[in-house]
Amino acid sequence: MPTTEPTTTKMETTATIAAETTTGRNKASPLDCGKRVVGYYSEKESTEITRLQLLNLTHAVFAYAKMRNDGSISIRNNLIQERFTNFTNRARRIRSDLKLMISIGGHENSEFFSPVIADPVKRGVFIKSISSFLREQRLDGVDLFWKWPKESESSEYVEFLRDLKIALDEHEYILSITAPQAGMDYLESGFEINEIIKHVDFVNVLTMDYYGPWPNEWGTPTGPISPLYSGVKEKKNFNVDYTMEYYTCETKKSQKFNIVIPFFVRRWKNVEEALDPGREVFRRVQLKEDKAEGEIYVVRRTIEHEKWNITNESWDENSKTSYIYNRDSKHFIVFETPKSIEAKMNYVNEMNLGGVWIWSVDMDDEKNSLLKAVVADRDCTKYSQNVVQYYC
Repeated sequence: MPTTEPTTTKMETTATIAAETTTGRNKASPLDCGKRVVGYYSEKESTEITRLQLLNLTHAVFAYAKMRNDGSISIRNNLIQERFTNFTNRARRIRSDLKLMISIGGHENSEFFSPVIADPVKRGVFIKSISSFLREQRLDGVDLFWKWPKESESSEYVEFLRDLKIALDEHEYILSITAPQAGMDYLESGFEINEIIKHVDFVNVLTMDYYGPWPNEWGTPTGPISPLYSGVKEKKNFNVDYTMEYYTCETKKSQKFNIVIPFFVRRWKNVEEALDPGREVFRRVQLKEDKAEGEIYVVRRTIEHEKWNITNESWDENSKTSYIYNRDSKHFIVFETPKSIEAKMNYVNEMNLGGVWIWSVDMDDEKNSLLKAVVADRDCTKYSQNVVQYYC
């Protein structure tokens, strides 16, 4: 017998705010302040999505569906299918109004976007396959994470999104995409964002991965996963604020964009002295064969089981980042905390952004400490959708 769980209805809070000017400031959860809280749920983690998590999201996205070279999509294998089915069934039992979505693409499954979108026949198959999948699985929408289109493919991507949106609008399905950081290897050149914005409901901006233990010379120095402000040397613009100013000033539609809050921990090994006095978050890394050593994604539960005391963190005020450096082991970890999340959520409110997306809800600790920080009551200022808070 399936477990019967009470269904909770919470009004969908992503509607456009109609006021022409600021309507006042009060304390409220982002869900009650008209902000999106989009939670991604990974196919790879072992934990099941929980009632508390589902009650504190506006959109729950399963990542990922597999895309084939003919344009068709499906769940990758039987094990992931079981995880996906458990995810959707549990969500429907608990939240009748929660928007359930599937994401396609990502780092390991973007290789077929280029040939499929360039071929009219395969493009048609892709659109029909997405529509059929949403209908058969009773989902509310699809998220596309093409990592990354080239500048020469940008017009074709816009045309595809237009055609897909027309097909999805027949059933009022949601369409979102993931867009890259601005100012990093010109990745944004593959996105005609002024045209894309006409055909999508919202954009999840990958405002993370500015620093990491990459297997190349860019693995040094250490740095924040998702710095709100600031940078170091040639990476001075590697931060959330620079990226979001770019997208907002290009489109004048800040409420279409969500910034990411990473729930994982990032770890470097062989870490040495700070680059500059007073900026201890940026430290030199001893490369081995021109590669940094470490882990790009570490689940918070894993870090806690390794006996790291992540409540004893250091704080970088310029970037609004928490970190710990162990001088004995020369290990360095960087991660989000309630303090850094508060800074990001205040930023979303003050800059009139649409909300946040979380990668990923199943990487939080056992107490859901980060999710609780995301949805905590704080200042809520409601602006018109046309208000731009950046100096463009």
